[in-house]
Amino acid sequence: MNPMQVVTVLVIISLPDLTKSFQPDYNILSDGVSFTHLMITETAILRKTAEVCRDIAADEGRDFTLNIDGSLTVSKVQRACSGTPSSTVPVSAVSFQNALSTIHDSNTRVDTKIKSALTAENHFDNEEFVAGRNIITEGVFAVKFNVLRGNFEVGRKTLGRICHTLQDFYSHSDWVELNNNKPYSALIIPSQPLTNLAGQDVPTCSSCTEDVCRDNILPDILERKLLTSGYFEFFSKVKPAGKSN
Repeated sequence: MNPMQVVTVLVIISLPDLTKSFQPDYNILSDGVSFTHLMITETAILRKTAEVCRDIAADEGRDFTLNIDGSLTVSKVQRACSGTPSSTVPVSAVSFQNALSTIHDSNTRVDTKIKSALTAENHFDNEEFVAGRNIITEGVFAVKFNVLRGNFEVGRKTLGRICHTLQDFYSHSDWVELNNNKPYSALIIPSQPLTNLAGQDVPTCSSCTEDVCRDNILPDILERKLLTSGYFEFFSKVKPAGKSN
């Protein structure tokens, strides 16, 4: 296995920790700039890859001088991760970028392929929290399964798809409005129960006819910290009473 594959494997099999990079505020406008799926995914992978390489360097008694912050780039991480003394094949920045591109493309296809784009659980819409979580946890299993068998390309594609669904949880649900500032670990750990789900029979939002609804979550929902998400005509012709678009 060459160094590029080693880095990719380490990134993928550490997926349960990867969500530390998906802070909810990445889905909120910041100074007029919206963080896209591509930006979120690349930031997370570069940061996690750098952390893995830093830990390997520490185990081998080597210095690791790269600052793991918002200035990470493919070339910076590639150079920092190419310093393993045992490496006989140099890690190519082009290969690293190609691996990222595969993950990006798969992430994007969740929104561009009709079947996945119009399936509520892929986006945590229509309060499909259980089905959405299943996509993520089953995807994590599939990624690890393919990595162990050397199917790295398949693993990257699966990683891209489940990253999209994971990201959509934070942007399509009221997790941010509930003032949560940590990742929802139950989304990636199937043994943890999904708690405080509002349910389809619980009114969660006031009426809104605008394209973008703001501050329309009912105070009782915020006080009780109940999870809800928007409903869309594509997924449900009859929106339950008291739900948001």
